[in-house]
Amino acid sequence: MKLANAIAKLADEKSVTRAQLCLAWVKAQSGRNGNPVIIPIPGATTIPRIKENMKEIDLTEEDLAVLEKLQKENPIKGARYGGHGGQLMNG
Repeated sequence: MKLANAIAKLADEKSVTRAQLCLAWVKAQSGRNGNPVIIPIPGATTIPRIKENMKEIDLTEEDLAVLEKLQKENPIKGARYGGHGGQLMNG
C-alpha cells in the first residue's frame, strides 16, 4: 500500500490518473537501460476509458527517478497469481 499511495500522490501532483501515470512509466521504459521497444496495451471497456488511457503524459527525468526510488524502496513480494492460478500460468 505504501507504493500505491506514493504513486497516487505523484499522480495527483501531476493532475493525472494513477493509470495514466503507470502507462506513461511503462512507455518511458521503452529503449531505456537497454530495454527493447515497449508498447503498453491497456485494457478498457468504455470509449471514455480508452481516451483517458491514450492521453500522452510527459514524465521528467526527476519523475522517473522518484518512481525508480519508490520501486527500490518497496519491492514487490509474492507471486502475481497464487495457488491454483499460478500453477496454470505456464501450462
